Amino acid sequence: MSNPEFGHIAVEGLPGSGHNRLVMLLAERYEYHPELESNWFDPLSSDVRTESPLSEHLRRLVWRFEHQKSLIKTDMFRQRIVTDYIFDTHRLWGEAILENSARVLYKHIAEIVAPPKVAPGLVVYLQCESTTLLRALRHEHRSIDHERLTALTDGYNRFFFEYEKSPALIVRIDPNTLWDSEPQVDELLGRIAAHKSGKQYIMSRDAELLRD
Repeated sequence: MSNPEFGHIAVEGLPGSGHNRLVMLLAERYEYHPELESNWFDPLSSDVRTESPLSEHLRRLVWRFEHQKSLIKTDMFRQRIVTDYIFDTHRLWGEAILENSARVLYKHIAEIVAPPKVAPGLVVYLQCESTTLLRALRHEHRSIDHERLTALTDGYNRFFFEYEKSPALIVRIDPNTLWDSEPQVDELLGRIAAHKSGKQYIMSRDAELLRD
């Protein structure tokens, strides 16, 4: 099996999709160094009681900004990196979770905090139905606000439909079945390794939907 040609791969997906799991599989299979985002409060939880969700979102924004700057330095010494996010999706969380004046304030601040231009060589988005994600998260015994999850899912789908900053694979999966199937996982890793350019839509069962 050939190795990916990209020095920096970013894997995106919502909680329940298994995108962090894919990061670690890519790191192990192709000798990438995993760069994982820090753990934050769970804004999708129906039990969340944080006093200031705005401050948590701003903290996440600043962390991503600083981490993106650090990637410029680490790329000089460690050419093969896989991350579990891309910078721009932070605003999707702000739009889906924050309300009223907090959302407006976050949007204004986010417009000022622009990261260095370090677009990944390849972006992989694990696309799932919100009901599918909800089932996966409930299997993990997590109490989830379905309305927030649906808003985020819709936001992510629109974002990646329009995404053009990097070559991209939009992979439609069912996390409740994919990760238990070694052949499907191997096929997914192979498709990622073989991707060269442009945007491609695939399914985890190797049925290609669209190639741009």
